[in-house]
Amino acid sequence: MIVEIVLAFLLLATAILAMELRNLVYAALALAAMATVLAILFFYFSAPYVSVFQLSVFAGAITALFLTTITFTRRAEAEE
Repeated sequence: MIVEIVLAFLLLATAILAMELRNLVYAALALAAMATVLAILFFYFSAPYVSVFQLSVFAGAITALFLTTITFTRRAEAEE
């Protein structure tokens, strides 16, 4: 019971951080942390396949895509 509440608050805190941070790199990392906490919550609720999918797709691939996009966009803005 305590673990679920702690994970829920941690999930809520990282979600709010992902929305409110002004630096896009930190916001993308907070989004990755949120996806990781959600995967831990899925694993805790006995859904290991959903947990692995959450980690591989959302915490891994989507975050890498966001960070790559942010990096290329900032480089294009710096050249102007």
